[in-house]
Amino acid sequence: MREGVHMYRFSRQLRLSGSKLTSAMAWANELTENVRSVTALPVNLLTEVYSPGSGTLVWSTMAADLRDIEAGLDKLMVDNRFNELQEGGFAYLLPGTLKDTLRTIVHPTEGPSPIPDFEYVTCTYSTIAAGHLARAIPVGIQIAERVTELTGSLTTFEADATGNYGGVAWIAIAANITAMQEAEGKVTRDPGFIEFVDREASTVFASAPGATTSRILRKLL
Repeated sequence: MREGVHMYRFSRQLRLSGSKLTSAMAWANELTENVRSVTALPVNLLTEVYSPGSGTLVWSTMAADLRDIEAGLDKLMVDNRFNELQEGGFAYLLPGTLKDTLRTIVHPTEGPSPIPDFEYVTCTYSTIAAGHLARAIPVGIQIAERVTELTGSLTTFEADATGNYGGVAWIAIAANITAMQEAEGKVTRDPGFIEFVDREASTVFASAPGATTSRILRKLL
């Protein structure tokens, strides 16, 4: 991450139909390698695990400038092999599940470079309550800082640039499943963190049942 500069995270996801799974995963791997080669962007392929969206694949990359993402997408539009792979992929996905997401990484604006190697990603999503934008952003940052301090794992606080207006996310990486489990335990057992969330987050983020969700992703490539 570049010091003092907001990064962007661009993601594309889809859900596999479950048929021809071996062929589908071979296709996803080849597509990822093609995108990396053509765009030179650090693209990761992940899959949703232990979560409601079983069979979901996510391609994700980060860039300091939207022009870098735009340039990558422009290159893919005219790449014959990418277009062949993209067209062939429709045989494996559930119709209507292809979705792009763009987020601004609000915190941190500086961090380790390169990003530490990871295998698991935990994602928590919520929405800022109406009339609480000014207070929600610093509270969201404090949550990310506290989780990073408690667990030692890099945790970002991100704001949706497209899609759900007021949508936010906390994204935490873990080297492996043991590290992820230990990090979860440290967070859920820390009374100070729980009290902070109850006192601060409950007033600035949507509190209706189901308004805040979470999922776990595992990196494949």
